[in-house]
Amino acid sequence: MTILVDATLDCNLNCKYCYNQFLRNRFRDEITNIKAIKHSIKRVYDLGWGRQAVLHGGESLLLPRDQLDELLSFICSLTGNSNVQTNGTLIDNEIIKIFKRNKTSVGVSIDGPGKLNRFRMSEKLTQKVIDNIFWLKEEGIGVGVIMVLHRANGLPEYRKELKDFIYKLSKAGITGRLNLCLFPFKEGIELTPSEARELYLDLGLFMEENGIRGWSPFTDMIHALTGKRQIMCTFNFCDPYATGGGVVITPSGQISVCHKFHEERLAYSPPQLKTRAYILSQTDCKGCKYFQYCGGGCPANALNQDWRNKTKWCPVWKSLWSFIENRLRFLEIPIASRSLPFNYQGGGNDHGDHWEVINT
Repeated sequence: MTILVDATLDCNLNCKYCYNQFLRNRFRDEITNIKAIKHSIKRVYDLGWGRQAVLHGGESLLLPRDQLDELLSFICSLTGNSNVQTNGTLIDNEIIKIFKRNKTSVGVSIDGPGKLNRFRMSEKLTQKVIDNIFWLKEEGIGVGVIMVLHRANGLPEYRKELKDFIYKLSKAGITGRLNLCLFPFKEGIELTPSEARELYLDLGLFMEENGIRGWSPFTDMIHALTGKRQIMCTFNFCDPYATGGGVVITPSGQISVCHKFHEERLAYSPPQLKTRAYILSQTDCKGCKYFQYCGGGCPANALNQDWRNKTKWCPVWKSLWSFIENRLRFLEIPIASRSLPFNYQGGGNDHGDHWEVINT
């Protein structure tokens, strides 16, 4: 499980599908308390609720440089390394030095080159971010990308440019995550489930044909089906009140659940709670062969915005599980069986295995 350190919710961009906008507006005057944040990181780490910490946000690089250095240094002292998620626009020589001395791995949020990234920023700024990604790589800093798939990069007319970008990154040893939008359908932004299904299957075939490995969600599904523990939070039986994929530290130091699907901050409960998984096992996901691997998907994408329902992306994920399972079976790679994380009689206790989770 990951500790998501939202030391600031401020951002220098205005992405059209940002899930943080509500909280950013509500807590606009919140002051960053570095001492309280460090205390909470240590508490969560000591309790075993999280073993990896990521400076998230907001835009984490908007922090004053001394505060950024202090937090990354503190995280590195606990875990042996540190991590940052950023939009990549603010990287400079001083930031590079801070990353190097704190053994920082960097995740950059970008949806493709040129106009494919227009829901985030201008084409000129996009090129600067791409240059910064390769600069980080040249400096020996671990770097990956998170790409959100939507109507500006995932429709057929943008597909070649998207594939070329993925291929270029992969040849440089850079991998990442291919995520879908989190919030309810927004006309002109989100793909429909049928469009998303066709896109992922097309990208899966492209990666298969070109020997491209290491991209989520494909790698996570391979891990799940073959019994490996590293798997993204989307497929980890996440409960909305005990988010097993990540625990959030707010700018004031509050310990909170993941806020991708909450319009307020809620105190975190230990990750043994599996109420949603039990409900789904008896309703939407009853009898589904992939439920043991999928867990019903992320509550942020639940049908009708009701966490008791399975994800609206179910048709997408089910097609991908089948796509990958068939290839593993063709290669005669054994398919693992994952134990469900609760007792069917009791419904609430965690009797399943504890998988290491990487957050989206």
